[in-house]
Amino acid sequence: MVSFCKIQDHTREVNCCAFSTEVFVTCSGDKSLRIYKIGSFDEVAYSPLKIFKYGINNVTFNKTGELLATADTDGKSHIFKFTKTSYEIVAIFEHSSVNTVQVAAFSPDSKHLISGSSDGSIALWSIVNKHLIKEVSGHGDGYVYAADFTPSGDHLATGSALGDIRIWDMKGNKITCILQIEAHDEGDAGCGVSWLKFSSSYQTTVVGSNGISLLASCGQDGDIKLWLFNSEGNSSTTSISRARPTYHQPKPDKTLQKVSTLSGHTAPVSCCAFSSDGKLLATSSFDKTTIVWDPESGEEILKLEGHTAIVTSCAFSFDSRFLASTSYDKTAFIWKISDLNEKGADGKTVSVVEEDDTAVNVPAVTVESVKTESPLPPESKSLPCVVTTDEHQKWTSEQVSEWLRDTVQLGQYCQIFLDNEIDGAELSSLNQESLQKDLGIRPLGHRNKILRAAKELADDGNKLAKLSSSTFDINSLPSALQKLLGQINIESSSQSKIEQSDRTVMWQSTSNRADNQIRVTETRKSKQAVEKRMPPEFFCPISQEVMTDPVLAADGFTYERSSIESWLKMQRNSIICNSPMTNKPLINRTLVPNQALKAVIAQYNSGAVTNIGVGSVANEGSSNPIDLD
Repeated sequence: MVSFCKIQDHTREVNCCAFSTEVFVTCSGDKSLRIYKIGSFDEVAYSPLKIFKYGINNVTFNKTGELLATADTDGKSHIFKFTKTSYEIVAIFEHSSVNTVQVAAFSPDSKHLISGSSDGSIALWSIVNKHLIKEVSGHGDGYVYAADFTPSGDHLATGSALGDIRIWDMKGNKITCILQIEAHDEGDAGCGVSWLKFSSSYQTTVVGSNGISLLASCGQDGDIKLWLFNSEGNSSTTSISRARPTYHQPKPDKTLQKVSTLSGHTAPVSCCAFSSDGKLLATSSFDKTTIVWDPESGEEILKLEGHTAIVTSCAFSFDSRFLASTSYDKTAFIWKISDLNEKGADGKTVSVVEEDDTAVNVPAVTVESVKTESPLPPESKSLPCVVTTDEHQKWTSEQVSEWLRDTVQLGQYCQIFLDNEIDGAELSSLNQESLQKDLGIRPLGHRNKILRAAKELADDGNKLAKLSSSTFDINSLPSALQKLLGQINIESSSQSKIEQSDRTVMWQSTSNRADNQIRVTETRKSKQAVEKRMPPEFFCPISQEVMTDPVLAADGFTYERSSIESWLKMQRNSIICNSPMTNKPLINRTLVPNQALKAVIAQYNSGAVTNIGVGSVANEGSSNPIDLD
């Protein structure tokens, strides 16, 4: 299940967003930064920051989340230090007085900042000494839209509106261009690199090599491309193993090799971001969607739809529990994706609708068979009921968090209660000392409010325990409970509401009800559910993926063309090539298109056939062989 909240505080387009360990930050064309507490996503007291002359194009945190840099339309970059209670301006760097700054990026050690400008130049700044170290022309006349350091900090990748990616040697702060490739220069929308991001946790299996980094790029051509940057080139052959597939390539001096292209968006891609563990890649697009990918396999895992205009950026939280997206529709969505693999998800496209966040919460009382209107009619003065006195002590930490947010109206402490696993039993044992010292709740008024509310739960339970479990006179109840029971209608409890005007954001959850605007598509689970029903002959023996272009090899087995071609081109198979299935030498390298199997797979995917035998067609070919010798 995926839940989300919608933030709509900006008055113009939201251009970018970023997470630290404590706060979530958005920037906008309305000349402001807005800062929110992670967990409750309540806006902090000092937000918004309206110290900018024009709009802000980009925001990014450093590796530790202590510093935030902006890329400003007035040609400056601000560096801030944020906490939940205060902020500090650490430095202001002026890149240009006439051109905009489009992107900013911290070095991994946070000692330097790179800024990229609309005139194609890039500038290196010292954060420690607060001065310009060097400025180079960079990309000529192309806007510098993207920049990121390798995890080692020795190299920098930049991308521009011209569609090129350049790799810079940053050792000794010399900023020397060592590689240049045309990366995103195709498509009807024109060329241009929108975003670049290195995976901070990518690991190679190359013995003795630490110089290979995984880079993601996206652009106006609508594609996401994954590259391997090798900074330690030599003349030997190296195998870089990832989950699927396995890549084998030579290592000349300093290479940037494309290893895969991810296609799923139908319009230019505006942003790409890796999760902290590198297991997920998120992308946002002008097609109003955000997609989560598995960068290892290239599979689309999740598609998120909800924005009504182009999605400008996306970002993972440090712990990868949340994924944020921003848009020209003036909103930011916070998607809670930590429970993507939760049991019960069926892999289908589901609509996301608002929870009934204003529903009456009656945690300590369970009333059965109450059928009444409000106020209660005279004949309903004696009601059968079942009362449980310790119901709140059975709450989970999530239920306690909801009570703290909805009933006590102190949602800013929800994440603290969740992190410390305060369930119903623990709630009953809280006192002033534990709230202050263990949970860090400093305001005395807030501590008193929590303790009073917890005491009321226990007191209400004790009062109700005195009632008969069969029938009772409603007039014997306290007036507050009479009023409460008069509002409850078990048959339509989801319709009950109370006022919650001071809530900043409301979490929303998945539902089977139709919603044409906001949808979550669990793509990989849906694909896996379909593939479970497919005959094994549909899968390539090498990649274990359903074949789209099956070919018959000399060993009598059918493979996906790209997989068997990669096998045949491997260095170890350059002289004698063995079968990947039998390990015996192939008599030739001829590949024959298996048109019969391809047609059967196509029919199965279209739903034309559901019960088929494919054993015979798996070894049938066409009369048009392809010889790779």
